Amino acid sequence: MKYLLPLLILTNCLIIQGVLEWLVVGKVTEYGQNVTLFCNVSNCCPKDSGWDMWTPQQRTLFIDVKTGRPNKKYDGKVFRDGYTLIIQNLTEKDLNVSYSCLYGVTYGEQKILLEEDVFTSISTISPDVPTGKSKLSQGEIASIVTGIIMVTVLVLILIYFLKQKIKTQVFA
Repeated sequence: MKYLLPLLILTNCLIIQGVLEWLVVGKVTEYGQNVTLFCNVSNCCPKDSGWDMWTPQQRTLFIDVKTGRPNKKYDGKVFRDGYTLIIQNLTEKDLNVSYSCLYGVTYGEQKILLEEDVFTSISTISPDVPTGKSKLSQGEIASIVTGIIMVTVLVLILIYFLKQKIKTQVFA
């Protein structure tokens, strides 16, 4: 019985381990800009919420984002559904190293921050890409156009049959 509580705590930690996962939400176009990583935690954040970097040794960036003091390199913010790590003035040294978010006693998965995760691709050839002024996606626009065409065809068919009905009534 005395081993039950530690066993339950260990099992809980093992089950939860790796559930926390971060993703890049603020991408950049060049070095020197700020990159934002987001750790998703529902009902965030009554527990300590922090970040570690592995180079390969563990380096704690924030023990708690809420109370941590931002510096020239790292900052963070807490939201209702998670918290961020803002890597300021991105350099090559910030890439190809692992970061993990932690919440309370739960460590998230160590993921490597890669160049392709951080940089947005800017294409100069984009004839089919919306300019950003439209609030509808291409799929939504295609659906609207298809709907308009279908309604038009149905109206034309209805007009044709009404004309046929009128012709048969006139000659009858």
